[in-house]
Amino acid sequence: MAFRKRARPTATIPQVNLVPMMDVLMSVLTFFIITSMSLTGERIDRVTLPGNPGENGTTAIPEDIRQLMIGFTADEQIVLDGQVLTEAELLAAIENFLAEDETGVIVLNADRTLPYEKIAALLNIMGQIGGDRVSLAIQRQ
Repeated sequence: MAFRKRARPTATIPQVNLVPMMDVLMSVLTFFIITSMSLTGERIDRVTLPGNPGENGTTAIPEDIRQLMIGFTADEQIVLDGQVLTEAELLAAIENFLAEDETGVIVLNADRTLPYEKIAALLNIMGQIGGDRVSLAIQRQ
């Protein structure tokens, strides 16, 4: 009698299914990408957005520092010492002020009804000459 050898059940090699793990990793990656996109935004150099002094990184200008106060009216006129100026005249006035006083600060008082884009454009122009000494005035509430 011939005996047949019984075939032994072969042990199966364990397998790791990577698809669910990749799904979880992609979900986490998507979450971080969306979160980081909402935290970033376009920033304008040397401009602190309006708020109360001491909040949001804003500080009050000390009283002993000389200030050049510039107005920006609701009808988009630039006013200095009661006179309406063009942008070229304003830039010349800023240069003269900074030449006279190296520690002076330039402050823009803009009408609150103006679109912020117009205020930001004027601040950008002023900042090209005044650098980090150009500020936007805010009103305490």
